[in-house]
Amino acid sequence: MKSFNACPINWNWRSANFADAPGNGPVVVLQNTAFMFGFINYEGFLVGLFAFLIIGIFHPVVIRVEYHYGKGVWPFFLVSGIVSATASLFIAQRFISVLLGVLGFALIWSTLELFKQHQRVLKGQAKRNPRRNYHES
Repeated sequence: MKSFNACPINWNWRSANFADAPGNGPVVVLQNTAFMFGFINYEGFLVGLFAFLIIGIFHPVVIRVEYHYGKGVWPFFLVSGIVSATASLFIAQRFISVLLGVLGFALIWSTLELFKQHQRVLKGQAKRNPRRNYHES
């Protein structure tokens, strides 16, 4: 069976002349031949991008959910997060598994943020919904 390397990079190291370095110190130049042939691994970049987007999306979602429905919908966030995080353990594709894990823990964190947003509303730091009755619990 042939092994598959997602990012077959051939790193060539060479030492540059001392005269090339600022301050005449030694320099090691890294030549990456992978970029010449298009073998770039985008997976880490995409995971970071999707994590950024998921977290960015859930910030206004928490604010709107608290405004319209209150903190009573926290079980939805918690159960969805636990299901997503658990599903990530059983997904064979690494990229999808990582995205589900990020989504799951973002949902779990949103559960906590829902309670914090409710406290901010009670303190007057966030907008109240005039059609809802707020109580201190």
